[in-house]
Amino acid sequence: MALVKFGGGITQMSGSIAGNTFARNRAGNYVRARTKPVNPNTIAQGLCRTAVSMLTARWHDIVSSDQRIAWGTFAAAVAAKNKLGETTYNTGFNHFIRGNASRNRLGLTIIDDGPTTLAMPSKDTTLALLLSAPTQELSITYDDALDWAGETGSYMLVFMGQPQLATRNFFAGPWKYAGLIAGVTGSPPASPQLVAAPFVITPGQKVFIYATIVRADGRVSERTFTNSEVALSYTMGAGGTPDPAGLFTVTGMFNNKPYLVSDVPGYHIWWDGVDRWVCSVLLGTEGAAFFDRTDPDITGEYIHGGTATGDPILGLTP
Repeated sequence: MALVKFGGGITQMSGSIAGNTFARNRAGNYVRARTKPVNPNTIAQGLCRTAVSMLTARWHDIVSSDQRIAWGTFAAAVAAKNKLGETTYNTGFNHFIRGNASRNRLGLTIIDDGPTTLAMPSKDTTLALLLSAPTQELSITYDDALDWAGETGSYMLVFMGQPQLATRNFFAGPWKYAGLIAGVTGSPPASPQLVAAPFVITPGQKVFIYATIVRADGRVSERTFTNSEVALSYTMGAGGTPDPAGLFTVTGMFNNKPYLVSDVPGYHIWWDGVDRWVCSVLLGTEGAAFFDRTDPDITGEYIHGGTATGDPILGLTP
């Protein structure tokens, strides 16, 4: 792999030319030899290819001229970004395939009529994940006040990646379908909802997921990503006064993050919604004596606050 510095007439390049692939990472632009990926030809891949083939034939043979024009009108109003971050516009055909491929794969109703709302559905920026190794389930927290949740025929589709080491901070796929949460007119499904994990999850791993909103009119949102670590329990060491030492287990969600409760009732560890983990007697309240940690990682040293003394350390239970 070689690093590249562009100048003159070319300032950025992404993609492949002949035997070279141009890309960018946090270290800058680089070029590498192009490799042809292995085609495992799995059952899931075959189903996806079949779905695209079927929808292509449907576009030409079943979708009417007026319906194709409506999809084209929607496409002309909705901008997208290419690999260089430039604004581009897909075709009506592209959006028809994008909006119906997952529907076909999951046995949902195919939408032939082009959307009349000329905008992409909003992403759910509150998406959060809690993992349970004993039950092998994903607990999905989301904004159940969004429009899709109160609309029958709309769905949140959840996809999960192969579990990774806890030190991994980035994951780009591949992804596997995990499940869906169905919107219901007049009775939105209350957050959180449980989805069975398509991969086996064990303590100490990190799991990445993404979700898309599929509206009843065929529109599909951009992806929203989140991740969480799998842990049966954490252990707080001695060293604090008052003493919060003991075994802590994941119990629920607070401020879109998992919160922990000690085995001897008396302490909670919770996210303040800004930049700190707090260890205190009451969930959501520091109180007179507390310990906190200004770091997105829940494990590590907790600094005393208020009338507390000492700085205990939280770690994963061996």
